[in-house]
Amino acid sequence: MGSGRTTDFEGEAPMEPQWRVVIPSSGFVHGRTPPVYEGTIEVGLSDGPVPYRVVAVADDGATGEEIRTMAVSTCRVVCLAVDVIRGNLPSSALSGAVSAPCLSRLETLAYLLSASMTVSDDMRAAMRFMPVVPHLLSGMLVNASTLEMAAHLSVGRLSYWANVRLELRGSRWMCTVVDVG
Repeated sequence: MGSGRTTDFEGEAPMEPQWRVVIPSSGFVHGRTPPVYEGTIEVGLSDGPVPYRVVAVADDGATGEEIRTMAVSTCRVVCLAVDVIRGNLPSSALSGAVSAPCLSRLETLAYLLSASMTVSDDMRAAMRFMPVVPHLLSGMLVNASTLEMAAHLSVGRLSYWANVRLELRGSRWMCTVVDVG
């Protein structure tokens, strides 16, 4: 008993600590670096190409072109979502790309923001008329059917971050979350 080790039961040999690294459902062995996909996409109003970086934590065999296509979709969805929120586009501009519950939340936010834009002409001018300019996309392929991305963008001199989740629904990727703040 003086060794400081504990046992499961009286009379058994002391237990030795066992160390294991468990990474649930990632598909990767400890010590192996997950694939990283990096590139740029051209966006009309950006100062230059918009860089993207996606870490594929799930080893599902995604190709670089598939990841690039999802980065382009994310950029498109977040820019259109900001225009819907500002009242510059109807929410139908996102139908087919965004799930119904997500679209409903965007419409609610657009309604709330429109009420506050009637109070201040400066806010309305800053929010309504300046273009949405994306600067950076960074994300993670969480599993074979979920991609989560953060997008840095600006509207005029104001800087924003947006979180976007794309989920595989059947054979196509659908945006289920857009959070801009």
